[in-house]
Amino acid sequence: MSNEPQPVESGGSVSEEIPPEHVVSPALRKRLQQCFEHGRKLITQEKRDHDYANTMFAECVVKDPNNLVYVEAFLDNLQHKYQQNKRGARSLLGGSGGRGDFRKAVARKDWVDVLRRGPELLRTNPWDVSTLRAMAQACEAFRYNEVELRYLKNALDANPRDVDVNRHCARSLSRMGQFDQAIACWHRIEELKPNDPEPSKQIADLTIERTRARAGYGPPTSSRRGAAPSTKKTDDSEKTKTAASVPKSHGAPNEPAHHRTATSPRGAAPREITLTPIQRLEQAIAEDATIVENYLELIDVYAADRRLAEAERVLHRARSAAPGDLDVLRKGEELVLLRARHQLEVASQRAEREPTADSRELVDRFREQMARVELEVYDARSRRFPNEAEWKFRVGQSLKRLGNHREAAERFQQARSDGRYAAEATLELGACLQHLKQFVKALHCYQRSAEKAAQDASADGTALHKLALYRAGSLAAAMREWATAERVFKQLVAIDPAYKDAKTRLDKLASIDDKG
Repeated sequence: MSNEPQPVESGGSVSEEIPPEHVVSPALRKRLQQCFEHGRKLITQEKRDHDYANTMFAECVVKDPNNLVYVEAFLDNLQHKYQQNKRGARSLLGGSGGRGDFRKAVARKDWVDVLRRGPELLRTNPWDVSTLRAMAQACEAFRYNEVELRYLKNALDANPRDVDVNRHCARSLSRMGQFDQAIACWHRIEELKPNDPEPSKQIADLTIERTRARAGYGPPTSSRRGAAPSTKKTDDSEKTKTAASVPKSHGAPNEPAHHRTATSPRGAAPREITLTPIQRLEQAIAEDATIVENYLELIDVYAADRRLAEAERVLHRARSAAPGDLDVLRKGEELVLLRARHQLEVASQRAEREPTADSRELVDRFREQMARVELEVYDARSRRFPNEAEWKFRVGQSLKRLGNHREAAERFQQARSDGRYAAEATLELGACLQHLKQFVKALHCYQRSAEKAAQDASADGTALHKLALYRAGSLAAAMREWATAERVFKQLVAIDPAYKDAKTRLDKLASIDDKG
């Protein structure tokens, strides 16, 4: 066992950001879900195809390594393939081809590579202790706690009397506030190594920590949680339901979750403990992990504070608790957009401070990336809600920003049938048609947009009205439609004499008219 990886000690270096390789876009999420559903069909049909199903599930696990549902399906399929024999394939050659590269990744602490290579090694033995512990260590580095414990469960199933595995489990469980189960692991170690002083000390310390937590003296060290490793197989209802890292308070039954009373010495007034919004929501999730709204609110709290990595970790938990939930899907899309927007803002601020060619190129790259992310999200929503004009309009804007004016024009054409987007979509359609050199149609769109915007007395309506008139006048002048251009610019100047260079353009048109 000495060659197996040792868990990162509590308080050690832990990644604060989810690596880019693990960020799941809406398009990738859709593809992975299709792989997952196909894999499930393969193992529920009369003649099960475990190998093909493993290909589907492994793809999901590699691309989204923090998804407990995917990891459960991946491991369960392999366990059924090998009939729960706890040793996997008999051949010692299968799955060994990449072991050297895997060990090198562990040695250099390349945790992304560890999680990428690990599933292939588990293909021939889902109870491979050294691989499972290394993958658990990688999960710890990224705080993928639920999945970390799931890998450790398989390692423990392989040999419940393995001291090193029990110690690894105990330390992970302690870090996550799973005190009862951590104590159980230390008790097993105590039985296996009666002369080792560490188990009794750890049991005593954890007992104190458990008492403090139950008394409301603050949450355990981790705000993440996971299902505890067990030597017994959990049923389906337990797989996706996570245990609490913030134990329930022993306050009054109807006491609000954010307002608890701690025990005090005899004669002293009870001490009230006020939880932070994050602690309150974590405790609410601990009390019932099936309520999606608590995850969504917690994501919003983190996102408002620009703590996007924490928000994404909560999102992963929400997906595990409620696979396929549309509100969770939408929140995930919002986070993807927020991260792309944040990257663009940071790059823009840097370019202002350091106006170099490289910094400007970075801004351009992130701006294009932002448009692509928006296109991906809005197109997915447009497919989900085909009758919603908003998403057709948003898709059109994204396509236009990416230079795809022909397809953008089609989306704007669809969106302008909705009165809410009639003026703006018609204006955007005109811009696309102008780019495609369909000038007569473009001019007509600008004029129609101005007419529709004139009916909106709001500030946005007025701004849109002026912009449509300006574009109509400018295009008409470029087409040498002098009378139309002059008429339109007169309307614009009457509304706002200082609008851009409208007055100057009108004066030039008047001089042309005089010469004519």
